[in-house]
Formats: sequence, structure tokens, C-alpha cells
Amino acid sequence: MNRVRTCIPLFFLSLLVMTSACDFNYDHLEYFEGYPRLTNEQLGMFNYVHSIAVTHPNALPGGDWGPDMPFGLGMGEGANMHRYNVAFTAYGVSMVAEHTPAYRKPYIEAIDGLIQKMLQPVIWDYWLTATWGGENPIHPHNIMYTGHLQLMMAFYERQAGDQKYILNDVELITRNGLQRWTTNLYDLSSDIHNLSLTNQDSHGGHYYSIPCETPWVFTCCNTIDQLAFNILPASLGLSAQAVNVPFLTWHEENMFDPSTNYFFTTFAPFEDPPFVNTRLTGGYSSWSHMFIHGFDPVWVEERYPTFISNAMEYIAPGTAVVRFSGPGEEAELYLIDLIGTGYAMVLAREMGDEASYQALKNGFDYWAGEPAWSGPIYGYFSPFNWPIYKIFPNGFVLWAEAMSSENNFRTVVEDPRDPDFYEQPYLARVSNPDTFVNQAIWDDPVLYITVNGAHMTTFYTDLVIRNLKPDRTYEVLLNDEVYTEWTLSDGEMTITSPPLVSSWLDGLLGYVSSMRFQVIEQPAL
Repeated sequence: MNRVRTCIPLFFLSLLVMTSACDFNYDHLEYFEGYPRLTNEQLGMFNYVHSIAVTHPNALPGGDWGPDMPFGLGMGEGANMHRYNVAFTAYGVSMVAEHTPAYRKPYIEAIDGLIQKMLQPVIWDYWLTATWGGENPIHPHNIMYTGHLQLMMAFYERQAGDQKYILNDVELITRNGLQRWTTNLYDLSSDIHNLSLTNQDSHGGHYYSIPCETPWVFTCCNTIDQLAFNILPASLGLSAQAVNVPFLTWHEENMFDPSTNYFFTTFAPFEDPPFVNTRLTGGYSSWSHMFIHGFDPVWVEERYPTFISNAMEYIAPGTAVVRFSGPGEEAELYLIDLIGTGYAMVLAREMGDEASYQALKNGFDYWAGEPAWSGPIYGYFSPFNWPIYKIFPNGFVLWAEAMSSENNFRTVVEDPRDPDFYEQPYLARVSNPDTFVNQAIWDDPVLYITVNGAHMTTFYTDLVIRNLKPDRTYEVLLNDEVYTEWTLSDGEMTITSPPLVSSWLDGLLGYVSSMRFQVIEQPAL
């Protein structure tokens, strides 16, 4: 097929390069109704996270990857929040990926890159130096790290389906290279599964959890692995129900205050006698409710209204925060309260509670500042608001924006992916990285794809479709009209789009800002 390509005149190109996305209104973009979609702002924030995730830490500026950021809780020498920074961002990426199930490549790259960062010693070697740590960062009492690593690898496997972290070991190597530990998704999950069921306190009682920051048990940290068991491939043979049921039963009986629907702070299993610290914290409780919703949604949905009304503290009209301490216990807000607010924000979004979400988002923005555009990137990257760790607010907001009552941990657990899912037709590659893919979903017999140029001049874009069946024929529609600029070879289709431009030039000289493709599978003639 011969293609005639027209170049945009130079004065148009200059105009587009100088124009900001803030000048444009994207309300005119047409989507396939009834299917999930991502906004340009969500995709711009993901582009920022992706750029950090796929870049080696040594090549990142200090504004995106700090060498050591103290967590500020008196945990001991070397404690830092790197693991939370990386893990929370990975969960945001994982949930954004759920919106475009037939376009997974950039999300897989980002999750994989974040896992690789999770393996860096700056993330975990605090465990070897802190007074409450140990000699092995993987076993047996470090669930604040291993639980996150497990869930990140489980989310990767859900999106990629390639068994990379099941069949291959990962290594944790000290900075001097003298010590190393290996694990993989199956071995790590099996170990956590066994410890959760067999751990006993000093009086021989089972508490169905794993300590961290020895010798304490935090409910919130143990919800991470409890959710992971529900996302692992069924082929691993690890029963989620076997650990979920006793875990939630024990924590409800021992770590839960039914008058506030808060969880208590910690359990000390190795003291004589074991005891519970009954201090109530909104941040830990938001975290706990959200992850439990993935494997026991009814339990959370019944308790959410009371919890959120107790947890939210209004610091201005329409602006609320959730502290790690109780409401009003402290006059000053701390960085850790941003995490509490972030988790409550994600939880409210998951519960479909838009009023609480908006108030909490305003509280979150009180810290993070005003997001802005820079090329194809959108987000919080002002050095005045975030001199270091700018990926953290972007990852949290990306996570919250991806969640809804239709797309959340519960729906992920209820929609497992079997091998047939990865054999469906899908969008494998987009030639121009400035193209925004707002929708991509296979609904037999049609692959639906919506793309647009946002505020970037993207010219022609090749869309590569794979997993097409050799015994079928295909038709392509562009905005509901038959489109012929495509080729098919060996089960792979390449669609060459018309030139994409900013919405300001939509329709000028035949250039368009957005387009909807349908790849329709038909029986062979």
C-alpha cells in the first residue's frame, strides 16, 4: 500500500510547539460509550510516572529520586520511605492499566521499572542497619517491604501474563556487593502464606499476620499480602481464602474499634503478655479499609460511612485531611498525614463517595500544589512544592483518579485473567509516544481504540495490532466510516492514522485531534 504523507507547514509547527495544553478544552473528544476510558490529564500524569519508572535511578535528578529521605518517625538509623514511594506509585499504575486492558505495554514497562527500583539497596537496606531490623531483608519479619514487593509482582503478572517473576529469581544485593538474597513471586508468596498461618505470639496464640519493624504487627501492612493472594495466578495454588478468613477474623476481634471503625495501631506479639496498642490512627485505618475491600468488600462497605465521617478533619471549607493521628490531636500537619489523606482519598473514590473525595483531594492539593502541563507530561512537579520525591504525589493522585466504584481492587479480584485473555487481539505498539491512547478494549468481535493528539503535534501514528487470527477477515472503521489505510501480515495489523494535532487545529487541512478506531473481526470468506 502506498502512502502519501503531507507535512504540516513550518509556521503551523511553530505555533503548536509554543501553545500550552491549558489553552485547550478536551470536552469535545468522542469516546466509545459504555467502555472504560482515561482522560488526557490521567495519561499525562502517567507519562510522568512512566518516565521515572523506566529510567535508572543513577540517571534521575534529585527532584525525582532522593538518595535517602528520613521517614521522621524515630524508627532508627537508616529508615526511609522509599519503599512506600515506589509501591504506592506502582499500585496507581496498576489500576490505570485496568482502563485499557487491550493496551498494556507502557503500563507493564512502568510496573517492571518500579519493581526494579524496589530491588535497589537504597529501598531495603534500612532493614540491615535499623535497631529493629534483622539480618535478612526478605525473611521473616519485614512485611512492610516484602508484602509490597509481592503485590507489585502480582500486579505485573496480571498485566503481562508472562511469568517473568514466577520463573525467574530477583536479587537483593548490598551496596558493597558482599551479600545477596534471591526470591521470586512463588517462593515469596509461599513463605508469606505459611508465616501468616503459623506465626504464634509469646503465649502460643496464632495472630495470622507477619510482624514488621520487629516486634510489632500493623494491620495495614498485612493487608498488602492478603490482597496479593487474591491477584496471584491460580496456577500457583496458594489459597487466598485460607489466609484471608482467619486474618480478618483475628484483626476484627483484636485490632478493631467498632465504635469508630478505626483499627488500633499495633500488636506486640512477643511481649509477655502480648498486648495491643489501642491508639487509633486515621491513616493506617484508611489504608486497611481500602485493601480489605479487595478481598472482603461487604465488610468494608458496611463500615465505611462511619469510618470516613470520623476520620475526615476539615481544615478549611471543602478541604479535609485524614491524619495518621486522630482528628485534632496535633495542631500541625506532617508529611505522614499526606499519606493518610492520600489513602482516604483513594478509599473514598473506590467507594463512589465523590463528595468526600473532592474534599480530600483539596486537602491533598494543599500539600502538593497545582498540577500543570509540560509537553506530554502533566502533574505535580514544581520544585517549590516538591523539592524531592515528586513521583509520590503524582503516583497517589494517579491511583485515586484510576479508582471508582466500577474499577477498584474488588473488581480486579472478581475479574481474574486466564491464559485466554492474553491471546485476545490487542494494541501492541503506538509508534508516536506523544499519542494519547484513551481507550483500548477487546469486546468480541471488535477491538475499540480511541486516540488523540492532546496538545502535541503527533503527525501520523502507526497503531500495531497483534493476536489476529489467520482464519478471519478484518475491517477497520475510523469514526464509524470504513478506513483503508492499514496492512495485515502474519496476524499483525498496522493502521496508519491521519495526522493528529491539537484540538485548536482540529479539521484544518484534514488534520484531526482525536479518532475512534474499530477493528472488526469477521469469519473468513
